[in-house]
Amino acid sequence: MRTTVKQRGLQEREQPGALKNIIRNITGEIPIFKQNFGKVKRLTWLVLLWMWGVAAQPADCYTVVVGKSVSKTGHVLAAHNEDDYGNLVVNLYRVPAGFFRTRDSAYVKDDPWFARRPAGLLWFQTTRQDFGDAYVNEYGITIFSNQCRSREDTASGRLTHDLRRLVIQYAESARHGVKLLGHLVEKYGYGASGRTYTIADDQEAYLVAVVQGRHWMAQRVPDDRVAVIPNYYTIDKVNLADTINFLYSPDIVSYAISRGWYDPATDGDFSFRRAYADPSTLDADWNKPRHWAGLRYLKPSYYYADYYNPDDEYPFAVDPDSLVGVDDLQKILSDHFEGSALGKYDGLDNPHNMEPLPVCHRGNKFALVVMLMSKFPWYPGNFVYWAPMNGCMHPFVPLSLAVERIPRRYQSYPLREALDKQRQKEPNLFEQNPRHLFSILEKHRKWVNAAYFRRIGDERKAAGSLEDKIRRIRQRNNPARGSYKILKAYYKFYRKRIKHLHE
Repeated sequence: MRTTVKQRGLQEREQPGALKNIIRNITGEIPIFKQNFGKVKRLTWLVLLWMWGVAAQPADCYTVVVGKSVSKTGHVLAAHNEDDYGNLVVNLYRVPAGFFRTRDSAYVKDDPWFARRPAGLLWFQTTRQDFGDAYVNEYGITIFSNQCRSREDTASGRLTHDLRRLVIQYAESARHGVKLLGHLVEKYGYGASGRTYTIADDQEAYLVAVVQGRHWMAQRVPDDRVAVIPNYYTIDKVNLADTINFLYSPDIVSYAISRGWYDPATDGDFSFRRAYADPSTLDADWNKPRHWAGLRYLKPSYYYADYYNPDDEYPFAVDPDSLVGVDDLQKILSDHFEGSALGKYDGLDNPHNMEPLPVCHRGNKFALVVMLMSKFPWYPGNFVYWAPMNGCMHPFVPLSLAVERIPRRYQSYPLREALDKQRQKEPNLFEQNPRHLFSILEKHRKWVNAAYFRRIGDERKAAGSLEDKIRRIRQRNNPARGSYKILKAYYKFYRKRIKHLHE
């Protein structure tokens, strides 16, 4: 089957270095390019520049946020698939409080907004990317993001990958984090096309839409609703007088009017997404089907589980038919349109390459469900359920925020080198880290995907023994020590599994 550029990883169109990343990933996979890169480099650039304008964009992250009143825990739940294409590992670090203070001084020095002590972090570092990291700080506040292209074509800014790290270190609550983000965007400007950040704590969550330049809009997820975010802005009609549920840059409406994106006389009430989103994203087949995929689990009484209507419009958030738990979110993150008209796998080795792309697809680098219970520092009951690669294939690891150590095989270099090496190529390749967890899981994923429908049943059955061991570890250990042991057991299981499969 012919592999398209879309399938190879046309990612992060908003990133300043995205086109270079595409060339790097494609030329690294095709033998003739490896052997003759100098001869074809100019032609490659010309071809990819043309593709840049005409190729569709793939799915690039997915998020579900559950308000506390409709959560089985009675607290906010936040779930996320991190989608990044290419040859790269994901590292896991526990970051001491204040570790990045010197590095961040260029942004926060002498700024009263950042006078407090920076918090410690649990850091899911997606290497070779500007926008792939997920964080939870010691107070149980989390941040991650989805690409959402805007129509902005004249503004510029300084902040890209640093923004979420600055926010999460100083945020005392989700709302405080929103205000910090808005302050930084207005002060320094945002340097990428557009993005929606999720900022959540145990009591509330906000979606923060950021536009290239100095504009942003945040909306609170209602306590009795669940929000689903693919890769377009979902903040629609806004009430600027409601400062509890909406926060925004001062000229968010007047700027849209000045650019001709909004006309109060003909457009009616101001819609953020209609004014600021790249129009091509709003009906794209890499957005609406995945949006529906989440809603069919959450509210099947209205969004039928087996029927997708491309003409449907989806609200910012829905009231679910029943309470939503961690297990429900794990199912959504692992979805391939099963049981629906979109779930057509004929002629495919696996569901991750189907079109339109499902929620769980070839670009997944990890899935996580953040269960937040308290803002007490390093509270053991704050858990991240983390599935490396695809959630349909690799079990979710229950990782307590109280974990004090991370096994070495979850890191390609020490924490002190992490920021400097994060976006470099060589230190983050699978080939350069053969004993890294992600290098092992990449081999496992390729093996399963080669005959997914025949092999996945046996692999899930085999993983059952790992899940049994994880349950025993949790029963016999406190969350901090137990999480470390679980990570060790997870690595050991898949290292042995790969050896077994290749014998």
